[in-house]
Amino acid sequence: MSLITPSFFLADPQARPFVYDQRIDLTAPNAPTISQGRYIVQEIVPPRGQVFLVKTFVPYAVRRTDVDTPSESFEYLAPQPTDGFFSFEPLVNNNSPFLIDLDFNSPKVAAGPLNNNDRQRSKGVSYCSTEPWNDVRNGWFNPLFSFLIPSNAVYRVVFSLLPISTLDGAQIPNAYQIGTGTKRVDFAGCMTVGLQMSEQYYHGLVQRTTAKGMP
Repeated sequence: MSLITPSFFLADPQARPFVYDQRIDLTAPNAPTISQGRYIVQEIVPPRGQVFLVKTFVPYAVRRTDVDTPSESFEYLAPQPTDGFFSFEPLVNNNSPFLIDLDFNSPKVAAGPLNNNDRQRSKGVSYCSTEPWNDVRNGWFNPLFSFLIPSNAVYRVVFSLLPISTLDGAQIPNAYQIGTGTKRVDFAGCMTVGLQMSEQYYHGLVQRTTAKGMP
């Protein structure tokens, strides 16, 4: 057993930690989109010859409060009531960097008609955070969201509202809406953290790790 875990004590000048925290106004006419209703809330590109090793990403959503009053402000939307209504999809060159499949029944009122074949599908996560800094810190050593962004590849996080119903009008009422309604969402963003290093250095680490017989 090692008495000291080097990753907790040593800094490597060739592998620099990065934090990208980006947010957009979904209601703005120039909000960037990848298609209708799919908003680009984060976009980063590693410099030429460099790679980003993402350790975790934490999406979040925000709503305006006291709109059109002198006390207008904003607040983070909590994960529990929003889960199942949003999708945050990470993409590297428009492809998912890991296997993920969100497949929910489209929620209907109890009076129906009910149909389990009416589905909501996404290659993203529905969870959002009210404490991004705390969550990225806790997620650094979780391998679930570790993936590589190659040099000059485009990394995006795309936000969308999950479609509530496609087969009939019996959807759960008061679904979230962009910039309006009793359940509104005005801003969306994501905090992504990891390590930046040269392609050569990263591939050297892979080779040395493999040579030692580590998985």
